[in-house]
Amino acid sequence: MQEFFKGAWTACKEFFARVFAWLKTHFPKAELPLLFALVTVAGLALRIPLFNIRSGDYNSFLVKWFDSIKANGGFKALGESYGDYTPAYYYILAFLTYLPVNSLYSIKAVSCLFDILLALFTALCVKELTGNKTLSLCAYAAAFLLPTVFLNSAWWAQCDCIFTAFCMASVYFLLRDKKYTAVILYGVAFAFKLQAIFIAPLFAVLWFKRKIPLVSPLLILGVYFVFCIPAWIAGQPLADLLTVYFHQAGEYTRLTLNAPTFAALLGSVRENSWGILSATLVIFTLCLTVLAMYICGRKAEWDKKSYIDFALLFALGVPFFLPRMHERYFYLADLVALVYAFARPKRLYTAILTAFCSFYAIARFLFGANYLSLEFVALVQFVNLALLCVALVKDYKRKPISVALEEGENG
Repeated sequence: MQEFFKGAWTACKEFFARVFAWLKTHFPKAELPLLFALVTVAGLALRIPLFNIRSGDYNSFLVKWFDSIKANGGFKALGESYGDYTPAYYYILAFLTYLPVNSLYSIKAVSCLFDILLALFTALCVKELTGNKTLSLCAYAAAFLLPTVFLNSAWWAQCDCIFTAFCMASVYFLLRDKKYTAVILYGVAFAFKLQAIFIAPLFAVLWFKRKIPLVSPLLILGVYFVFCIPAWIAGQPLADLLTVYFHQAGEYTRLTLNAPTFAALLGSVRENSWGILSATLVIFTLCLTVLAMYICGRKAEWDKKSYIDFALLFALGVPFFLPRMHERYFYLADLVALVYAFARPKRLYTAILTAFCSFYAIARFLFGANYLSLEFVALVQFVNLALLCVALVKDYKRKPISVALEEGENG
């Protein structure tokens, strides 16, 4: 299988090399901006025809929040709670109420703008890892044209691109060794969506190894608090603002909400057993995560690829084992897997399998696709995760490790 993907990778590189050569001949010094513009136009061409679609989430939540905020005075209305999102996203909705644009279009346009930012930071990560401008442009194209990305923003009117863009920006600045910037940007991601917590174990390991500042946890929580201040001043109780994520965690009871996770492999489970199984899966995931953190932390020498390796391990593994996951909760893993594939071309299959499972899960929800059972897709995701773990073990088993987590920096 590795030989097949190696051949596919070589063919893609040769194709893009020829495109670059042609552009360089006919448009000297402008080939990269031209290709960037063409990819952006192609991505927007995919999105704009979808802007008229009113998704279930838009009809049930977004338009109601928007209309309520607009009716109550825009930013003046932020003293009221409108849903289960953090204040950060409601600030965006409040700003949009002042624009002479239909809410359906303005909400989707914001998400599409963040799609561009997300793709840019994905490309920058690849550029930092490979030093290759051609590959970084290919990464931009892959991220911007990824079905799970453009469907999320342009069809669904969702905003997963926002927190993911800040997560990818945070990873990029980790690669650049800009530690404070990376931590603050991760705090911004956390202020928008709880799903940013999927890569929190990476930051925890870096904190234990003293590779990020000791004050990092305070910085992350401080950024979240700063985002709460305008809503607090407007009149919302601070306690409510600080506990939004606790309310979200208890909002759903089903073991999986169309997500290809470990819970999906359990098949049909009686409803009165959901609570016990959910608690068991949370504890099991916590134990696995701590074990993975310990193993990752014992690696004495981290190169740039290590950050991506472990970011993908957690972005894919944590939501796979946790209960009550939604179909779009592998969105972050899709983008990290792209960077991983460009950094390690022989493992292109990891990105393909990750994107396939994520896309099929949202296709079931958005379009009613039912060609494959959710259990089968979850099994594919499990195999994908297992292959990733085996690959990481092979990569690091012959490299020196420190005796313990605390010795990682000094050993």
